[in-house]
Amino acid sequence: MKVIFLKNVLHVAKQWEVKEVKDGYATNFLFPKWLAKEYSHDIEKKISEQKQKKENQRRDIVEQRNEIFEQMNGKTISFELPKSEGGKTFWSIWEKDVIEKLKQQFKLHFWKSDIEMPDGHIKKSGTHTIFVKIWGGTMVKIIIEIR
Repeated sequence: MKVIFLKNVLHVAKQWEVKEVKDGYATNFLFPKWLAKEYSHDIEKKISEQKQKKENQRRDIVEQRNEIFEQMNGKTISFELPKSEGGKTFWSIWEKDVIEKLKQQFKLHFWKSDIEMPDGHIKKSGTHTIFVKIWGGTMVKIIIEIR
C-alpha cells in the first residue's frame, strides 16, 4: 500500500515522504496513530500547500529576526547611577535593569538567561559591552553607558 507519512517514523520514513508499506503495517499501526495516510493526489496537493505555507511562515520569521538583529546590534543604553562625593556608585546594573531598558526601547521581552554580562554586574562609570541572546545562538552586542 502506498502511504504518505504525516510524521517522522524512526527507521521507516520522514515526514511528507511517500513510501510503499505492507497493508497490515499501515492499517494496524500507521493509520490508528495518525502517522500516515493512504496516498492520493488530493492529499499530496493539500500537503504541498501546507509545506508551502510553513515555508512562507519560516521565511517571515527569519526576516523579522534579521530586522530585530539590525535594530538592536551595537545600540547604546544609558543609565544614571547615584554617586557619592568621591565618585563611587551606590548601585550596580543587573540583568533585570537591562531587561527593563530593552523592554522600553525595543518593545521586546527577554529573560535573565538571555543577558550575558562578561564583566559581571556593572558598578563603574563608563562604557561596557554586554551580549543579548535574541534567538537560538544569535547574540546581539549592546553597549551600556553609565553616567
